[in-house]
Amino acid sequence: MQVTQPQKKPVMHRRMLHALTLVLATALAGVVPAQIPQPTLSTRAPATTLTQVPVRIVRKPASLQHTATAITNRVLSKAALSGVLSGSIRLDTSALAGRLPSGPPARRALVVILENGGVMNNVDPALRQALNVNISTVTCGDWEFQLRAGETVVDLVARVAGQLGGNLACLNPANWRQQTFNPYSWLNDMSDQAIEDAVKSGSSLLNTQSHYDTVAVMEDADAVPDRVVNLIKRLAPGHIIDVHVLTHGWNEGFLGYNGNWFTQASFFVPLQAYRASGKSLNLRAVYQMNCVGGTLKDDWTALGAVVVNGTQQQYNNNMPHQYFHFLGYWLGIRGMSESSRRSYEDAALYTRPIYSLVGKGSMIDVSRLTTAGANQAATVTTAL
Repeated sequence: MQVTQPQKKPVMHRRMLHALTLVLATALAGVVPAQIPQPTLSTRAPATTLTQVPVRIVRKPASLQHTATAITNRVLSKAALSGVLSGSIRLDTSALAGRLPSGPPARRALVVILENGGVMNNVDPALRQALNVNISTVTCGDWEFQLRAGETVVDLVARVAGQLGGNLACLNPANWRQQTFNPYSWLNDMSDQAIEDAVKSGSSLLNTQSHYDTVAVMEDADAVPDRVVNLIKRLAPGHIIDVHVLTHGWNEGFLGYNGNWFTQASFFVPLQAYRASGKSLNLRAVYQMNCVGGTLKDDWTALGAVVVNGTQQQYNNNMPHQYFHFLGYWLGIRGMSESSRRSYEDAALYTRPIYSLVGKGSMIDVSRLTTAGANQAATVTTAL
């Protein structure tokens, strides 16, 4: 979500809602045609444009569930980190100071700057409003279609019969049931579940500690420039540092707790001065969920970051749930560039049709995160 800076320049039945991926092949009359996944059937009708096809929702199994890896080093317990993520426990960053080793940076640290007010709150307000509509649908088995105004189930079965292939049971109107689909509520529920999965699954912040010696989540009052700068300075002598920015953003800055902006003056200049004094600042990979993150790529690389991702130019990121897909690839030892690209593709697969449903499909195109830096293929295990 782009926010105004004050006076400053991520096939299932509906009851299994915890599934984190969805392919929604859909259209509404008058919606501009866009690319959508075609249904995989033994027989199917010829490809049509969005204005011709009925709404079809196909749910697939979750793709973010990975087998948890053994955790070899942990600075925070599972209970403590879960508490930090839920907001019930505040991270005491002063406890990290005594854990810093001396010598060359052989240890790895992850600093997460978390201040976004929830995943769906991170998208454009106009998009949130557009998604908050109730759509009547009918379901049979794994099939779900939009029910047009004044249309009966008998009418719908006649309309979609060509797409049902050999599924004879669904040719019987008695086997369909009617319900309501709200795109915003669905995405919000999925995002809430994604946050829980991000804590509990193998591709989680808890399990990042299989790859990191220190994981520090800077949230609430800790998500302010001076505290993050001080933490990075304490970690810098003995750690290779990755940073994940999960906040709102604006041109040349991102937003921390209680309106505190991370800007050149408040964040980047102090770290530049620290580095210029001859002290080690071993930044490796920076992930930016913040809108307009493209304007900060050069600032991160100027600090010595090996690779940084972010939006293209001054675009918004209206698909912040890419991050949950990204974690799966990043912790699976994929490079930053590949992880960014594939997480965008995974999230766009089910998000584009939903946004297209309300005429906002173009917001997917501008939400692609691209990378910059000396080694864009750097992974979570790459040494400096």
